Formats: sequence, structure tokens, C-alpha cells
Amino acid sequence: MFLQLRSLAVLSLILGTDHLLNRCPAVEDKVRLMTYNLEWFSEEERPERIANLKRVLSEIKPDIVCLNEIQSLKAAQQLFGDDWEIGIADDPEDVQETAIAVRKPLKLVKHRMIFTGDQFEDAFPGRRDLLEATVQLPGGSSITGYVVHLKSRSGGRWLTDARREAATGLMASFIRAKGDKNVFVAGDFNDSPNDRCANILETGDLMAPVGTVLPRLFVNMTEPLYTADHVTHGLERHLVGETVSSVIAGATAENEKWRGKEHKFPDDLKITATFLDQIMVTPNLAAKAGKAEIFAKYFALSGKGPRVKVEGEGEPKKVTWLQKGDQASDHCPVFVDLAID
Repeated sequence: MFLQLRSLAVLSLILGTDHLLNRCPAVEDKVRLMTYNLEWFSEEERPERIANLKRVLSEIKPDIVCLNEIQSLKAAQQLFGDDWEIGIADDPEDVQETAIAVRKPLKLVKHRMIFTGDQFEDAFPGRRDLLEATVQLPGGSSITGYVVHLKSRSGGRWLTDARREAATGLMASFIRAKGDKNVFVAGDFNDSPNDRCANILETGDLMAPVGTVLPRLFVNMTEPLYTADHVTHGLERHLVGETVSSVIAGATAENEKWRGKEHKFPDDLKITATFLDQIMVTPNLAAKAGKAEIFAKYFALSGKGPRVKVEGEGEPKKVTWLQKGDQASDHCPVFVDLAID
């Protein structure tokens, strides 16, 4: 009888444990994701600029930072200490690299560059290839991120649109084929959230139109900001003392007015500030995400920016820093809180 009772007790314990395991939800990781174009950020930057950038980071308190325009690993290490892991190609011939910084206990499992071949040169010119990174989270889940810095509008937006659209078309096909569960894309798109470039990634449709679209592959977390006249680039020209807002009335309409039209920049534009820095996440992440925010404070925008001299037609170009300024950047960082399981 004792053995029978003991066996029943053990069986009850096992069944009870299984019951608890089946009903217990997975551990959910809270992550703050940030994207920031640092505008020609070089090695041996001025202490004032580094202090301004560290203040930005300390106020936002991100866990993952996607970076654009970093000269090297050594340059990035001026901002991120031993409690961070940095993923970067660290190509000595590239002074405007993409990078990712991950705060411990998150772990940067791996990173690599995608679309590096000559056949992708038109979509990803020079060394502006796509950075892919896998990040392990403390709760056991992982997230795959893609850091972008697409072809600039330099030379004419109407002439370069197709190159950015080709890039996001390649990205959409690549990401969809991999089928990862938790994915984000972040960085400087050099286009705005409802330009066709961004809509191709949102929908996964190479023929996506401009304007508002139904998200299927990704949800653009920054689109509500864009439609409400927020900007992420060029805001320093609107700085008055220590008063700053990321809203510039009419900015969205001005961006859409010149889409596809030949024009001289900046002469023909009434408003040159615009929205370029975006964060997209897969629909499962968007369902539990917070609202994207722009960090626009005076110490992130005031001061003098860097000045460079670029020589050469092909790659690599020779870059000489004529001035290393104290302004954090001419871009505002964008961030969003994610819940991942």
C-alpha cells in the first residue's frame, strides 16, 4: 500500500509539474532598440562631441544601437565601453560603416555583411552593404537585426529612388526567404516612411506603391511620427536656444511634393528638414511594441558638425577631416521599446 501511495504521489507531482510547464508563459525580454546616424564619426573625436553623444546614450538607455557613418571599431569604442559588444566589418578602406552595439547581458552571437558582391553595386554602392546581426536575449529568445544605410539622395532624389527601391527589394526577398521569427530593420533609409523604398519592405511587394500601405512583412514603427510632421534630419537649423521640437509644420507635405520631380536641392525646397531614420519590426513584435520616439534635445543638435573633403570618383574614396566638431550629429536618434518572447 505504501508503495502504491508513493507511486501515486510521484505521478501526481509529475502531472502537476507538466501542467505548470504547459501553462507557464515564456520569459519575455524587454529591449530598447535605437538607430543613430553619427555623421562622419571618426577616430580621435573631440572630447566635447563624445560627451554630447554619451549624454544622449545615457538618457535614452538603449539595449541595442544601430549605427551609421562610423569610421572603425576604434571610433565606436570611444562611445561604448566593456559592457557593450560591437559588430562592425571594420574595413580600413571604409570610413562610413554601419555597426551594431549590444549592451550586456544581451549577447551579440554573430554578425556579417550581406550583398557584398559586385552584382549588388547599384543597390548597395561602395561599401554600404547590409549588416546582419543575431542577438541572444537573457530570457533565451533571440532577435535578428539588419542595419541599413541606403544610397543618399545626393545627385537628385528622382534619379536615385530606383537604387534605394532595388536595395529594399533585395532585402525583402532575402529576409522573407530566411523566415526568422523576430526581426528588425533599422538605420538611415535616405527616404521617408511612406516612400516606395520603405513600402517595399513593409509589404514584401516589389511593386508596392507610395503612400500608406497594409504592412505584411514589416510594420514601420516610425510612420505615425512622419505623418505628424516629425523630422529626424536637419533639425539643428530650427534650433532656438535650448528650445527644440522634432515637429516642423509642413515637412511631410514638402517631402511628398517633390517625390519623383526634378528639382534643385536645397534651393527649391521651403523645408529641407525631413524624416530619414526608420525602425521596422515584424508584425509579431509590433503587436507588443511601444511607440517609436525621436530624441530631440538641444545638446544632441547644438554646436558645429564635422567638415570633410572627399576625393576620388570610385571606391575607396580619400576622405580628409577638415574640422572635427562638437555637435553630436545632424540626425536625431530614434528608439522604440520591444517585448520579445
